[in-house]
Amino acid sequence: MTPLEKIMCLYPEYKYFGIEVNNSKYHGHIENGCIFVNLLQPEHDQIITALHELVHAMYDSGDLESLKNVPTLRAEYFARKHAQLDYMKIFKEEA
Repeated sequence: MTPLEKIMCLYPEYKYFGIEVNNSKYHGHIENGCIFVNLLQPEHDQIITALHELVHAMYDSGDLESLKNVPTLRAEYFARKHAQLDYMKIFKEEA
């Protein structure tokens, strides 16, 4: 089982899609309970992105498109840190 498949098994209430976006700054997003992950990014980045978007799904509401406002920046920081902690918790035994 790949790490991404493991995440999908842990959070089956969401749908997961791998997409190819030829933009080094695009990692993924969540929309209507569907998590989109850029398959052109390295595998580790795909895993962190999936976890990051899961955090948004579980804790955020509203539009997070504008990175110019403080609530969005806080939500992004929280999701980034929480995804890193989840990664360590889920995959620490494999390291």
